[in-house]
Amino acid sequence: MPKRILTDFNNADLLRQLKDSGVSFVLVGGGLSRLTAAAMNYLPELDILIDPTIENAQRVISVLSANGVPLRIRATDLAGPKKAAGG
Repeated sequence: MPKRILTDFNNADLLRQLKDSGVSFVLVGGGLSRLTAAAMNYLPELDILIDPTIENAQRVISVLSANGVPLRIRATDLAGPKKAAGG
């Protein structure tokens, strides 16, 4: 099973940076059902489904790398059908 990607910034910042970088994604899972502007920063985790194109995966990697997130994955690991990152 893939490992979680941990960040040092809050969820609202992460979502904003992904959106501002043109990443195509949707939120899924239990966190989505509790999502409000006030609660977004306090969700313990987010399940994010990204469009699995190589260009979109490169944008995701770029956002995470720019924030100092240590990554052991590449864009090619996220791109393509039935790929997953997280835990």
